[in-house]
Amino acid sequence: MEKKTPLGVILLGRLNCFVFGLGFLIISLTVYFNINPQNFEQIAETFRSSGLTFEITQEQLKIAVLINVLVCGIFFISGAGLLLRREWARRMTIYFSLAVVIITFIATIAQPAFIAQALLQVVYPGVLIFYLTNKEVEKYFKAKQKED
Repeated sequence: MEKKTPLGVILLGRLNCFVFGLGFLIISLTVYFNINPQNFEQIAETFRSSGLTFEITQEQLKIAVLINVLVCGIFFISGAGLLLRREWARRMTIYFSLAVVIITFIATIAQPAFIAQALLQVVYPGVLIFYLTNKEVEKYFKAKQKED
């Protein structure tokens, strides 16, 4: 008998796949291909006014956006895997979320001015870790793995 998909798996899978994955991937690629010397100065000024204490070059910004494209790809893959009830996607999402929390913690130590943003950046990964390590959710994914 097929187990009913938990609502949290549907919601978090869709958020990962379509919002943080596909949606932000489109935005990131749009930004990447539209960074030019004219609008880069506006972006740099925005960073400075928000408390960024170091200078960033146009090339560094492009690299940061490419890293974000990679992160969006991971969100897309993990979300699709969650929606398809794959145990590897559950584990991947947990490990990736844990990495985000650790990287955010390290970045906050390097730039204490961004502590408020850092707190917001660990809420969603924290929810993912908490929910996907729930015993019932774990059983839901492991049951599918046994069927395959």
